Formats: sequence, structure tokens, C-alpha cells
Amino acid sequence: MDKLDAGYGWYLLFSKPRQETRAQMNLIQQGYSVFMPTLLAEKVVSGRRVDSQEPLFPRYLFIQLDDVQSNWLPVRSTLGVSQLVRFGDKYCRVPDALVQGLMGAEQQRRNLLTVGDAVRVTDGPFKGLEGIYQQADGCQRVLVLMQLFSKPQTVALPVASVQKVFA
Repeated sequence: MDKLDAGYGWYLLFSKPRQETRAQMNLIQQGYSVFMPTLLAEKVVSGRRVDSQEPLFPRYLFIQLDDVQSNWLPVRSTLGVSQLVRFGDKYCRVPDALVQGLMGAEQQRRNLLTVGDAVRVTDGPFKGLEGIYQQADGCQRVLVLMQLFSKPQTVALPVASVQKVFA
């Protein structure tokens, strides 16, 4: 039986500062369904650029609980958890469609471009040309290696105008 059919819903959980991952791991070990949306961030550590996964909503996680049968007491006393979010005496229930949308968006981000992927330009003066994805150039642009005038050129293009070519 699907959890959603059995009266389960997604609730919002507030973690202790910088302990989202700890709370998530401890709750999963206890058998709870937990979701923490993340994003890929680029940081400078010791003078080098490093990619790291960071929470999309710092200190917030989604947990799936049954209104009737789930034991909520262990959730509140789990390491890394501060409290379940509530307004007055009602716990904050999050629409299932919102959580499913966030899960889908996270899955799509994992399928985004990686260095070396073949890409096709879908818009602009280079429309229809193919190249090799090199790297992101800020939030809105990417660098693509293309054959122009019989020699390789690196071109900066808007992210929206580049599409991955699947073999």
C-alpha cells in the first residue's frame, strides 16, 4: 500500500543550525521517509573551487508522517532536529504536489550538463551547431567548445539556449 493512500502526509521539520544532514540520516535510520532538497553550489576552499551539495532551504526538511499511527515523539528527540514546524497547535502539513515537484526538479538537476557532454545550441546566432560543454560561467551562462572557422573556440552562451545531445 502506498503511504499517501494510508493517510500519510508531508510535514515541515526545523533542524538545529547546520545539522540538516545529521537530522536526515538519523531519521532515515529510524525508518522515516525524509526529503531534503539540495542544490549544487560552487565554493572557494583553500584557494580552490569546489562543488558541494547544500540544502535548498537551510535548516528545513520534509518528513512523511501518518496523522494517526506515526509515533511523532522520536522525531522531536532525534539528534539534529530542533522541532516540527507548527502554527499555533497545528503542524505545518506541506502539499504532496509541492514535495513531489521539488523531488522531480532535483532529479532533473542531476541530469544537467557535466563537463564533456555533447550539446546543441537551440537559439541565437549559433543555432543548430554542436559543441562540447566545458563549464558554467555564472548562473545564466555556460562555456561551450565549438568548431568555428576550422579551429576550436570557447563560446559563452545562455544556459537556456544549450541542450544536451543524447546518443
